[in-house]
Amino acid sequence: MVDFIDIDHDRLETVASFTDPLQAHIARGRLEAEGVPAYVIHENHVWAAWFLSNALGGVKLQVVEADAHRAREILAADREGEYAETLDLPEDEVAPPACPHCGAADSFARFSWQTLLLVIFSLGIVGVIFPPRRDLRQCRVCGTRWRPEPD
Repeated sequence: MVDFIDIDHDRLETVASFTDPLQAHIARGRLEAEGVPAYVIHENHVWAAWFLSNALGGVKLQVVEADAHRAREILAADREGEYAETLDLPEDEVAPPACPHCGAADSFARFSWQTLLLVIFSLGIVGVIFPPRRDLRQCRVCGTRWRPEPD
């Protein structure tokens, strides 16, 4: 998470401009992953009225003035595809998390019982809101089951 800046002492500088707010957030995420706090400006204006994007100069990505040079280098490296190599690694080359107790890399994911109870509870709520059709009838005397013929 990004710490808030002191506006009185830290000046913001625009390091990139985008026509799409989603691209601005992807770039912001790259900068924050590298330890550079970044802020997206004019995003809400563009979401509300996309035709204002060019008039506002696009959705701007701003950083503290002291981090501007480093931010531009990171964004240039991202455009050149420097970070794309880690996305193209085969799944078996990505190391699974190691066991904190013994250090073994042989592990598997499990559902917790709380998650399972939440799923069962959610399905129960859906069953109450949208009850199943009761088109199967059963005689209380002899136990015979049948479906009534439609009218």
